[in-house]
Amino acid sequence: YAGGSFYTAGGIPAKDLARWDGTEWSALGAGLTNFGTVLTMATNGDELYVAGSFSEAGGVVTNNIAKWDGTNWSALGSGTDGTVKALAVLGTNLYVGGEFFNTGNIFSPYIVKGIIGDNVPPCSGNQVVLTIHTDGQPQQTTWTITDENEVLVASGGPGAAQANMLVSDTICLGDTMGSDRYHFRMFDSGGDGIDGGGYVLTDINGQRILDANGQFGSTSYTGADFGLPLGLVSLAPQSCDLEDYSLAVPLVCTPVANATKYQFWLFDPHGSFSHKFVRNTPQLGPYPMAQVPNLPALNVRVRAKVNGTANAYGPACRLSFAEGPMMQQRIGERDAANGMALWPNPNNGNMVELTLDVGDENIVSAEIALIDATGRNVLSRQIAVADGKIDTMLELGGAADGVYLMRVTAGESTWKQRMVVGR
Repeated sequence: YAGGSFYTAGGIPAKDLARWDGTEWSALGAGLTNFGTVLTMATNGDELYVAGSFSEAGGVVTNNIAKWDGTNWSALGSGTDGTVKALAVLGTNLYVGGEFFNTGNIFSPYIVKGIIGDNVPPCSGNQVVLTIHTDGQPQQTTWTITDENEVLVASGGPGAAQANMLVSDTICLGDTMGSDRYHFRMFDSGGDGIDGGGYVLTDINGQRILDANGQFGSTSYTGADFGLPLGLVSLAPQSCDLEDYSLAVPLVCTPVANATKYQFWLFDPHGSFSHKFVRNTPQLGPYPMAQVPNLPALNVRVRAKVNGTANAYGPACRLSFAEGPMMQQRIGERDAANGMALWPNPNNGNMVELTLDVGDENIVSAEIALIDATGRNVLSRQIAVADGKIDTMLELGGAADGVYLMRVTAGESTWKQRMVVGR
């Protein structure tokens, strides 16, 4: 076999690759079907591995390394993100060296080992599938998955030849099955995200973990980890993947037997917003939902608490909002120092939503007191705290017009907020 940078061999068209059988030259299919150079080759039985600096072989996107089986060209995963200069076969292992940092979903600068032949072992641990809709500069896009201790598990990114297309990788995350937790980050070295594209991260069964557009600048990260396997609670079909969503429409999830609480997690996959709403029924809304910004798209995931234990979050759905201001007074008065919010504020004296992060997941209840301008306590109540957060509707019993002080006591801490009633 001969490889390099040429167009013919012995007068036979052969793009950068050719075979000599002792009598005459022949081409290996279409050879390198884009500009490139073969720098190294290795054989394993009837299989030929070629590598160098090229994007395609036989019309197949291969990214610097490819396999010829005597009839067809095929890629080795998503190839490498740089030039390959050396190949060596030892047993069932293919050793690859060169000027690269990533091979497939593995961060391995300059050298990597792959298993070839028929002895590739199946993944015995958790797996995810990442699909990227690339932009015109796919080589700027990279990703990482780390474990709960931020130790790198997998990394990768599309190659320069994979512009404006769907690129999918199945990623093996571990050697043991179980309820493991991971952090996913997407990066763009150009600082403009994935222009016109985006990405979807799913479990091996196709259930979404993240569904993101490409509008994120340099880094896309929710700020939270994700767990596998996913939970069983999902949004009902009529509440999933809504376009032009209005807060007047409730979000409904599948009910769970013996569930006492449901937690709806609305978040921006790029990390600019995250809020968890606790409800006693499998429905969020209609109004009010405090703290929901007018973002182009959010993700929604739901989990349930059964017998005092919160289950894992189920699969994600997209939520795209209608254009225009989204309830600009929705947050109401907020004490930026203590994070307590009342909405609506002012209100009509009938109901108000209270949201507060008490900062301690061991606290299970809080005391509420509403005090009027004379110092008289007009409302006292004990409410539940779920996962260190309060998100509840308070009935005010037709409180008279005036200015009040809402006081919340949880554990050793107390929060205070002014509330106005005016009809």
